[in-house]
Amino acid sequence: MKPNLKRRLTALALPIISLVIAVILWFYAVGEQSIEVTLSVPLKVDPPSGGRMTVLSSSIENVGLRLSVPRNILSVISQDLVQAYHQIKGVDKAGEYNFALEERDIILPPGNIRILNIYPESVTVTLDELIVQKLPIRVSLEGEPAHGFLIDDKKIELNPNAALIEGPKAKLGKLDAILTETLDVVGRMRSFRRKVALKLDPDLRSITRNLTVDVFVPIRREYSVIVFHDIPVKVLKDSKMAFGVSVQPEQVSFAVNGPKGVLDNLKPQDILAFVDVSALEKGEHDLPLQFKLPDEVRLNHDTPVVKVKVE
Repeated sequence: MKPNLKRRLTALALPIISLVIAVILWFYAVGEQSIEVTLSVPLKVDPPSGGRMTVLSSSIENVGLRLSVPRNILSVISQDLVQAYHQIKGVDKAGEYNFALEERDIILPPGNIRILNIYPESVTVTLDELIVQKLPIRVSLEGEPAHGFLIDDKKIELNPNAALIEGPKAKLGKLDAILTETLDVVGRMRSFRRKVALKLDPDLRSITRNLTVDVFVPIRREYSVIVFHDIPVKVLKDSKMAFGVSVQPEQVSFAVNGPKGVLDNLKPQDILAFVDVSALEKGEHDLPLQFKLPDEVRLNHDTPVVKVKVE
């Protein structure tokens, strides 16, 4: 290569290299520029370790943060990566406990992130004694069976029917039972059996891990009683009988029982009340009233007696 050409190329390369270095430095400077970001993150508070204490309540659920974040890592900042956590120490009695949130309580992702402000500055939590209590189990049912059917509450079966529950003393003391997960009984006409878990608040837990309850829900027909008034008494007699027959009373009232779904659709014309006089001789007779009723429907009391006069 000729010396003059080499000198020209060298002279041309120096400005290009300087430009590349300047661009790199500009991108670095822009990346190092910080902007302010405001976040609201959940606050997790743990009770003193090794004791029988639990956090019953907290004055706040979320912590507000104002952060200075380099522009080049702005995309990685999220509530999932930023966390607020405080471990209570040096407390051994139930009651209220106050503490101030500090920078060490804030967990940040890697990078040159600065905490500018934490609010609120103070948090109040209520600590309670952690106890274990045996509570009966009750099944939680939703909806109603099909029309004319009902749940026989007295025959519901639960296995087990009680559980050992661990939780805050103040809360467990107010409970008289623990519910299962909800079972849907809408439109059901038959008894059924299911295995369900307990429905517990987050601060409660079963001593038996993954406890499931075997539940039997008995469903049966719903029975009711209905009264019919002034139903005429029919007389059944041999067509060859030439004498007259009179009945007293000519109309009767009576009650019947049966499945509710059947009785709801039962009408007076569906019932026949009668006496059979075909084998009677002349004179007065006391006869039990006979009835023709739909299937599953029965008289709800003793059979009425009517006076029959054959003339």
